[in-house]
Amino acid sequence: MYIRKPENISLLDSLVSLHFSLGEFPQTILTGNEYLQKDTASMSVMEMVALAYSQLKKYKESVEMYDRMFKRSGNIYYAYQLAIHQYFLKRIGECGQMIDIIVSDPKSEQQKVAISGENNEQQQVPLKAAALNLRGIILQELNMSDKAKENFEASLKVMPDFSLAKGNLEALKDRKST
Repeated sequence: MYIRKPENISLLDSLVSLHFSLGEFPQTILTGNEYLQKDTASMSVMEMVALAYSQLKKYKESVEMYDRMFKRSGNIYYAYQLAIHQYFLKRIGECGQMIDIIVSDPKSEQQKVAISGENNEQQQVPLKAAALNLRGIILQELNMSDKAKENFEASLKVMPDFSLAKGNLEALKDRKST
């Protein structure tokens, strides 16, 4: 149908959604990028393409897409996704800048993100708590245990039952005692 009417991008949009819902990530990327050449403002298509890149561990491309979405919308959810993917690429400086943006935004205490904890259990976590936990992980990797501890504790102040931050704090304490 799209081949017969290539000017009708709503068909292409449906194709992107279909590929994405079926977990066909390479096809999602191909059709999504084709769609974005015709409509550069579609946040839903950009998000599906960014998620598809992420699923395929193409983090550089995912960073580029989340960066576009954050710059266009100012939505701190996209800032968090950008920070996570920068962390995967070990772009620690850029990741830290995104964390600062998230933590300083008052909406970060209300807006939530799903985080997988132990046993792949999903937990809805305020973006501020998630960002502080990410900073703690980075600081721990940089052997800055005291600052890592401060960030894990700050994360737990935002959400006391955040299991991933609790586990990271416990692991940090266990390392210090050995």
